[in-house]
Amino acid sequence: MFFNTRLRTKMLIVFVSFNLISSLCFLFANLVFSRKLLIRETQAKALERVARISVSIESFLREKAGAANSFSHNPELIEWLSDNRQRGIDHASDPGYRKLIKFAQSIVANDPDIKSAFFASEVTQEYFDHEERKAGPDYYVGKRDWYARTVQKGKPDYDISLDLLDKRIYVSYNVPIYDDQKRILGVAGIDISLATLDRIIGSLPLFEGCVPFLLGQDGTFLYHPNKQLLLNKRITDFKDDGTRFSGLKEAASHMLAGKSGIDEAIYEGKDLYFVYSPIRDVGAILVLGVPSDEIEAPLQESVRIHLIIITISVLALVLLIPPITRSVTRPIEELVKISRRIATGDLSQTPKVNRRDEIGDLAASFGDLVSYMRDVAGAAEALSRNDREHQIRPRSQADVLSSDFTTINKSIYGMIDELQRVVTSIKDGRLEVRSDSGRFEGSYRELMNGINQML
Repeated sequence: MFFNTRLRTKMLIVFVSFNLISSLCFLFANLVFSRKLLIRETQAKALERVARISVSIESFLREKAGAANSFSHNPELIEWLSDNRQRGIDHASDPGYRKLIKFAQSIVANDPDIKSAFFASEVTQEYFDHEERKAGPDYYVGKRDWYARTVQKGKPDYDISLDLLDKRIYVSYNVPIYDDQKRILGVAGIDISLATLDRIIGSLPLFEGCVPFLLGQDGTFLYHPNKQLLLNKRITDFKDDGTRFSGLKEAASHMLAGKSGIDEAIYEGKDLYFVYSPIRDVGAILVLGVPSDEIEAPLQESVRIHLIIITISVLALVLLIPPITRSVTRPIEELVKISRRIATGDLSQTPKVNRRDEIGDLAASFGDLVSYMRDVAGAAEALSRNDREHQIRPRSQADVLSSDFTTINKSIYGMIDELQRVVTSIKDGRLEVRSDSGRFEGSYRELMNGINQML
């Protein structure tokens, strides 16, 4: 059926089919070979973004740490901690204590991100802050992780923990205080609330729909939009069940290894890429749970662009092929009409195609063929009129028709001349004259021999 269709339709079918097949093959190759490359590129960008966020948080905390460092080096604080050696005393009327509380209050007042400024005594094991809250008789700072860890390290330390006095979670920066003999006097520090951390993370460039959270070195949730998880759950507590949680155990082990990376897992029924990077100063891990659609968005965008290109290409072909095919088929149709007229004997037709392409070459060749046929027809007409002045010349060594026609002319004109010679001789009474049949070949010779025998 295809071979019976018009050339114009064939060209349209072939071009559109070729374009569709090539575009689909390219799209398939792009999906197969580019998927991993695009996802890896996006993952690399995600890791870079998480690393920048970690650096931003570290820079922010270091900026706030300046207040705690200044507080810990306050000579009046060092002197007061050295002199205050009795637990449970009411310091309300103590001028030195009042100055320290006022200094702590100024730290909080001058920086809205700092929610508390405090100091603790190694000797009395008491805790004091800018609000002068009472910790209670059974509260000993030496039994608190934040204090013990700072004293043990002997250098400033970050801590994210629950404040037992107001039941809030804070990011604390704790600085050990020493006397001239390098003996520990206590710890001074500041608290930054997680509400501030919310603002910091919210202002950073995150992926759409992602879930940011902080993990402690043991996997404890230190920050999470779901406040019920804070300090109550570890990421390792969620067991893989294949539906709501899957691949989380392996991802958690990578997160807690202290390196940056990315892992795919199912968390609460959602397919997520966990992008993580350590915040080394705080001893925490920043994790972004990014929906897989966000990571694979470049691939989806690539597919969308290719589909648009395919659609535009097909539309362009549908619009461009008809005029292109007409430019090819119209001169061919004209040549077909001329050839049909020539087949009926009409040699007056001349192709009128003025082009410089292959179609123009075909029309010119067709015109040469018509001219050749006219020459042969003219030679035949001249022969019928015994017009010996009309000569046909072969156009090449391969021109057998013209060569044979020339031979025929010579034979016929030779016979006529020979017969005229014989007839003239007979009229003159010379009956013995015969035609020279040796000049001719084939049927012409037989004809001349027959005339000689008749005479």
